[in-house]
Amino acid sequence: MLYELRQQMSSYLAAHQTCILCCSAQESNWAIPVAYHSQGVQVSCLLPRWADAAYYLEQDARVSLIIPDGAAPPMRWLQIRGLARLEPYSAGQAGGPAEFIIQAPASLYHLVTVTPQRADWVDESQGWGLLETLDF
Repeated sequence: MLYELRQQMSSYLAAHQTCILCCSAQESNWAIPVAYHSQGVQVSCLLPRWADAAYYLEQDARVSLIIPDGAAPPMRWLQIRGLARLEPYSAGQAGGPAEFIIQAPASLYHLVTVTPQRADWVDESQGWGLLETLDF
């Protein structure tokens, strides 16, 4: 069962290309839509260098990713909570530009690799909404 759930989540991640990256700031929270690429349930995001989230990730590596399914009314999404690793982004590394939906100079982005700790399926058409949870 857990293997099937992990495979479903991997397929869902592969079928989408953008997510909302959320992190904690000292006095508030920060969220920004970003392009991502996934390998299994491991997610790598392109974070613009101008985004304050880069600074906040250096202070606290805990993040949440929200991957909405815009084609599924009323509301359905996958939420991944985990630890982020902020790295310089270069075109030749894994998760390179060919794998992302945007094509822009690598100097404009950081690469944020998220190691998942927990993933939740949420579907508001199903009672309270929480369908499945996977802890890593």
